[in-house]
Amino acid sequence: MYKNVFGLGDSANLAVAKTAAATFGQAPVVVHNLLKEMGKNTKDALYDGYACCPIFVGDQKLMLCEFNYKTDNDPTFLKHQEDPS
Repeated sequence: MYKNVFGLGDSANLAVAKTAAATFGQAPVVVHNLLKEMGKNTKDALYDGYACCPIFVGDQKLMLCEFNYKTDNDPTFLKHQEDPS
């Protein structure tokens, strides 16, 4: 393993779905770690395995299944928000 070689998406060969959503989740981690290599950040960022798989369920409907390495649901659209009152 080389500490100054970075990859994302299909070329990274990670154990996640090969989707654009996974790549978009990996991109900020790569940017952060590139900046660390250049001396701009002090800690490594880690990719949590976020991926999103579109599943066609019929009748022209689509379901997005979002999850991470822990196989937890990892929703980005309908996050639970606490009532501030």
